[in-house]
Amino acid sequence: MTKTLSILALLAALGGTAAAQVPVGEADFAAQLQGIRSQAASAGQALAAGVQARAAQKAEPQRILESVMVAMADAPGTGELLVEWLRDNQAAVEFSGQAQGRSAHAWPAGSRPAVYIDASMAQPVSYRYLAVLVAEETAELMLKDFPESAEKRYLAASRMAEVFFELGGTRMTMDDIDGHQDARASQAIRLWVENDPSSGVALLQRQGKPGLAQVREKAAAESQRLVNLKYAIEQMLTVPNDPNAGSLRAELAQTEAALTAAQKTAAAAEAAQKEFAGFKARETEWLWAHQGTLQ
Repeated sequence: MTKTLSILALLAALGGTAAAQVPVGEADFAAQLQGIRSQAASAGQALAAGVQARAAQKAEPQRILESVMVAMADAPGTGELLVEWLRDNQAAVEFSGQAQGRSAHAWPAGSRPAVYIDASMAQPVSYRYLAVLVAEETAELMLKDFPESAEKRYLAASRMAEVFFELGGTRMTMDDIDGHQDARASQAIRLWVENDPSSGVALLQRQGKPGLAQVREKAAAESQRLVNLKYAIEQMLTVPNDPNAGSLRAELAQTEAALTAAQKTAAAAEAAQKEFAGFKARETEWLWAHQGTLQ
């Protein structure tokens, strides 16, 4: 094969046009080959840049959440408190399908706590709105041992509202947070805006949420009932050769487990009452420190 035929074969293999497939000299061929190599290099660079861009785009949402956390931590007050708790507990805060369209939290036994945000919540990007979601789920994690009650709902709402105002939110924008209409978030912020802790708890009780005092009283009454039942079963077990002894022992075990749970609930409600009293005092401090932000 002549040199010219070798050149034509190489050009054809490299995708040369029909017009290029004519005999050329060595110098012309070298120039054409260099051009082809330059185009290939440019294409390779473009491909690499595209891969990097896609990788950056994939990482971008997580960087947004990291920036939200920084913004929360830099605003002295509730946001700082929440981020400190998340970091102290090595919590994961990430975009995840586990959030199922909004936000969620999880704390599996033996694992670290996690806050999940649905990626769709990042559009349009709003640090304020994402911070409100992070605050809501973090509050639930922090209050996992706090009995479900009106006080718990008000406390969680306060976390959301205070972070919202710390990051520049206003009363005028709490129903439309930078393009996000979220009835649940707006309702929580409004509850805090329109009520102090005492009136907020009273409002939630009228809506059907039990107060901590009710939770504690109910658990104490249940504990006493179970103590009496336990004693009665133990007395029946003293009867010799009782054919029902097996079922009585099973019932005793169930009663003891229920008694332990009721006593735990009563103790948790008592501890929560003390925690809520401390929270009310801190609320006054927060209002004095942030009175200029409440617009």
